[in-house]
Amino acid sequence: MYSRYRTPRAILAFLAFLVLSLVLTAFPALPAHAATLSDELEAVADARTQGGSPDVNFSSGALFVSTANGHLSFLRFDLRELPADAVIDEAQLQLTVIGANDGPNNVEIGRLEALWREEEITWSNQPTIGWGGPIQAVSGTGPVTWDVTEIVQRWANGDGPNFGFALRGDGGSGVSFASREMADPPILRLRVTIPTPEGGRSDSGDAPDSSNHHGVNNTAYAAGPVPGRFPTVWDVPAGQPAGPRHENATGEGFLGQYLSREAEADQGPDQDGPNNILRNAAGVIADVADNDRGDDGWRNRNITFPDCRQQTLTVRVSKVAGASLNRMYLNVWFDGNRDGDWADLGRCEDPAGGPAQAGYEWIVQDYVIDMSAVPAGGYLDFNIDTLRVINNAEDRAHWMRFTLSEERAVQPGGGAYPDGR
Repeated sequence: MYSRYRTPRAILAFLAFLVLSLVLTAFPALPAHAATLSDELEAVADARTQGGSPDVNFSSGALFVSTANGHLSFLRFDLRELPADAVIDEAQLQLTVIGANDGPNNVEIGRLEALWREEEITWSNQPTIGWGGPIQAVSGTGPVTWDVTEIVQRWANGDGPNFGFALRGDGGSGVSFASREMADPPILRLRVTIPTPEGGRSDSGDAPDSSNHHGVNNTAYAAGPVPGRFPTVWDVPAGQPAGPRHENATGEGFLGQYLSREAEADQGPDQDGPNNILRNAAGVIADVADNDRGDDGWRNRNITFPDCRQQTLTVRVSKVAGASLNRMYLNVWFDGNRDGDWADLGRCEDPAGGPAQAGYEWIVQDYVIDMSAVPAGGYLDFNIDTLRVINNAEDRAHWMRFTLSEERAVQPGGGAYPDGR
């Protein structure tokens, strides 16, 4: 689904999943019914390019399109938030025009045909674009929408990779849109139909874990490289940290609006196709991770995590119609020093000269979710303040874990803080 988050100039890899009653059984074949749900996704990357400045990267500020001087804009949304078997009934791309325009300018949507990075794209290196998408006449200010259902359906069906949208004008004055760093960021509104299994569902995490069934060094960060030691695999040899696994026989609450099913993170059947880690799209064992879909509740992924500062997370919690728990516990971890685990503390100096304070990788600690406030069969978004966050590399990617459980986070022993196991 992830989601989702970036520090300045960097897209974050992340994971989020739930943990409930831990029962060692593989999931059975379950009957299913269809549910129609609506969701809004914020862009995870956007930028513009300019023919008159062919080697300049414009990854901040407004998104601009015009015929003169060749201005194009680019957007990407993370569709991994959707389960693999979701049917896209409708997809609407909404951008907000800012400033006055003499217009109209007919702005066309295209499909990008190669990977691009927000902090690197320029006119000289921008990918090939497949034009021919919907066109909207744009003038004045305020929100404008394009029907991009056909494009998003193709991405969701696996008929082509999701490299994002491009925008160009074909006449009239230049048009500027609010970017994701601004108020009224780009939004992709979705209405989807999802086959929803009834009863319990198994679910595991998708962070890199080198303690796995295949003996593969699962890399967390390429620089170094840094091996992933995030507890993710459940069935590990004695003495190694086991990852949490969701195995809820009846259903209670979960993160986000969807939940995929798998027996184990790195082997066995998986509703998404490839396992969450260590098996690529072709089914071959490989050093990969972050393959889970449809089980993340983090909503404000455009925020940043300044070192030694607190932040506020918006987290969506869903509740099964027949749920009985009055409270559950939310925990969040952030690998702020990029060492491949969530076990560290840091020292935060007081700029006013006061005593130093602790900074954490366990950034949300057993936050009590009031399940009685969540409507049965529905969801509620919670705004949750973190502790001071360690972040020794504010411009780099960091792995995260979100868990929702009926009990407090598991401590590894020896007085150590919980580390996501």
